[in-house]
Amino acid sequence: MATGTTATLPTIAEDTANPAGTSVTALFAHLFSDPADAVAGGSSANGFAGVAIVGNAATAGQGVWQYWSGFAWITVGAVAEGSALVVAADTALRFLPAADWNGTTPALTVRLIEDGGAPVVTGGRVDLTSGVGGSTVYSADTIALTGTVTPVNDAPQITAGTTTLATMKGVAVAVTGLSVSDVDAGALPMLVTLTAGHGTLTLASAGWDAVITGNGTDSVTIRATLATINGLLGAANGLLYTASSYTGADAIRIVVNDLGNGGAGGPLTATATIGVTVAPPNASPVLIDTNLDVAVAAEALAAPTAGTVGFAVSKLVGLNGSGPANVIDTDAGAVVGIALTGTNESYGRWWFSTDNGASWSLVGAVNDSDSALLLRATDRLYFQPNAAVPATVNGALSIRAWDQTTGSAGSKTAVTLGDGSAFSAATDTVTLHPGVLIPNGTFDKGLTGWSYTGGATVGATGDGHEGTLTSAAGRSPTQLEDFLGLAHGSIAAATGTIPSFGNAMKLATTVTVTKDTTLTFDWTFIFSDPGYHDFAFVSVNGVVTLLAKEASASGKFSVVIPANTTLSLGFGTSDTSDNSVNPILRIDNVKLTTVASDPIVLDMAGDGLALRSLTDGVLFDVSGDGVADRTGWVGKGNALLVRDDNHNGQIDDGRELVSEHFGAGSNGGGFNSSLDALASLDSNHDGRIDAADESFATLQVWQDADGDGVSQPGELRTLADAGILSIATTATPTGTTLAGNHILGTTSMTMADGNSRVVAGVAFDAQATVAAQLHSQPLAASPSPSSQADHGRFDYAALLSSGLGLPDTVPVVQNSLDAHSGDWAMALHTADTHHATTHASTIVPVAENS
Repeated sequence: MATGTTATLPTIAEDTANPAGTSVTALFAHLFSDPADAVAGGSSANGFAGVAIVGNAATAGQGVWQYWSGFAWITVGAVAEGSALVVAADTALRFLPAADWNGTTPALTVRLIEDGGAPVVTGGRVDLTSGVGGSTVYSADTIALTGTVTPVNDAPQITAGTTTLATMKGVAVAVTGLSVSDVDAGALPMLVTLTAGHGTLTLASAGWDAVITGNGTDSVTIRATLATINGLLGAANGLLYTASSYTGADAIRIVVNDLGNGGAGGPLTATATIGVTVAPPNASPVLIDTNLDVAVAAEALAAPTAGTVGFAVSKLVGLNGSGPANVIDTDAGAVVGIALTGTNESYGRWWFSTDNGASWSLVGAVNDSDSALLLRATDRLYFQPNAAVPATVNGALSIRAWDQTTGSAGSKTAVTLGDGSAFSAATDTVTLHPGVLIPNGTFDKGLTGWSYTGGATVGATGDGHEGTLTSAAGRSPTQLEDFLGLAHGSIAAATGTIPSFGNAMKLATTVTVTKDTTLTFDWTFIFSDPGYHDFAFVSVNGVVTLLAKEASASGKFSVVIPANTTLSLGFGTSDTSDNSVNPILRIDNVKLTTVASDPIVLDMAGDGLALRSLTDGVLFDVSGDGVADRTGWVGKGNALLVRDDNHNGQIDDGRELVSEHFGAGSNGGGFNSSLDALASLDSNHDGRIDAADESFATLQVWQDADGDGVSQPGELRTLADAGILSIATTATPTGTTLAGNHILGTTSMTMADGNSRVVAGVAFDAQATVAAQLHSQPLAASPSPSSQADHGRFDYAALLSSGLGLPDTVPVVQNSLDAHSGDWAMALHTADTHHATTHASTIVPVAENS
């Protein structure tokens, strides 16, 4: 029988990983008695054999009761009267507490077993529902075994949601994601110490029941309950770090002390560190007032669709010498964009794209106060003109430079100015020059924008769309002249053919150019009527030029349209005599390109920049169109940075100057400026061109000793021979003008003697030669026109590009220099004999400005 109802397990400490256990005998033998068998005449008394466990109140959160199997500790698990677990007297029991749990253990309920029955085997199961007490070996009464798990102080823990922070000098940053935990803290106070190496820490302490010292200094302490501490640290902007006079690496250190609350073992602490990078304060971008011009289409256009190009924002802003070279930003790794603060939509609508033209959105209302549109240099703009755009639209856009340190591309925001602002204090405006692109010059919209007498269609040859003319059912030369606005007799004078009948087409949209601009187009003439005089012609501003006659041919035509000129353009083809087989003229890729040049100028003498005026009359083909242009030039002691790409020992045109036309650029369209072209030659990206760059060996210095714009072999030297060790590629923008030439930006070069000299990107004051060039070649199996038999003895391209002009035996169409009347006249050009002629060529120039 059981002489008591409770038994006690020896005390164990919280978080004891492997309690020793106590034998069943030690726990229960003192509560065992067998008086019934000990009376006189009764059977002999039985001894204590073990226990049958019939109840287990332990939960997983508290811990588990276990017994020793002889090899391992086995969890007691679920028991009941019908499935009692037998544990022999010599077997040990223990309670294994769950982590961080303390208190009175849940009861393990047992019945005592005497040794009068079958042997007691640990781990066996018995069914006691048939009876206990009496003659059974199981006690009628149960005993509850409990014990005590004494508390032990647990260390606090710190959770840092971020391990690094970045901020700028003087700018407060929130320390977020910081919290403290302690399983046995309860409502007892704890101590948190926050320190910063080079900054200050500020808690938003209002309304919290906490003792805070040093708030707003480099060391702050908080004495409060766990809940209050977490409330302080977890509030929005609850803890702010500010470095007012320091830049570099710093650290915030957090130390939590639980003050020994919650159990034995004394105070315990936890620490954590958050790294901080303090950057120098943002340097606001500086926007330099620059003449920003954008060319747009000359006709009403539909809204942009996916794939529309428009123009890149980099055309409007260029950082530290790149692009238009109009933004300075001294921050390391600076980038640039624009804040669009104003638009002139009197003549159309502005669109923008932030995904390279895949999709477009209307700019809409923009202003400084709350709706400045932010765009990166790689984003794009598009102007959708209406049908009545003047030759110049001033104030088409108003912009500020944006350094992208705040805000996001494609969003609108308020412009805030002052120290560290992401926006330039200065603004600039953009001027539109409509009419620089021929409307529908590739005929991708059929014949829209063109009118015709007949025989005009759009063919699918060539690049997919070509304007096609035939002479079928044609009109007389007089009728064609009336249609094209030409003086009577112009077609016959140019072609030498009467009578003839044909058709013509003309540009129906008004196109005005505001700068010297080169008109070019591709043409193909199909002739299949031998013995007749069929021909094709072009008329430009009242001047008729023969394209081909009596033979199939194709080529490219170019002519410079003077600034502030309204373009009149027409094409025609005519049949003669029998009109039995109609000739065909195909026209495509009609476009205009502004004439410009901005080469790199080197101060070789060390006396500064020396530039010559346009009025000095230097002739050089600055745009690479095969025709020499009147241009500003380098003066004494200065030279040009060049590369002889065709290895002919001379510099032929602007494509061999380090300029915007240099090498045609990576995309076939040149560079934004000579400074961009210069930077592209820095192959190892170390900010200079020297012997470590591939380009160093191929670049040359052209010092035009006689100042005639013609390179002689003795005028070209390698960089090394010229004593140049390196050229810096990062330029400082300038807004100065010298002898009418605009200095875009300056950098420097280091000479072999250690001296530094000026290098500049200079936009020469250039005046394009108003000349027509007809580059033609006969098509296969076509008759050769006898009228052109003796032209091969002149290399017209060489003559024109060198500034010579034409031989005095060749008739040319020449601008009368009356820009107001727009009338041109026939004339003979006298050769400039100080330029030598060279080999023969199939290039036939047909018009040139004297």
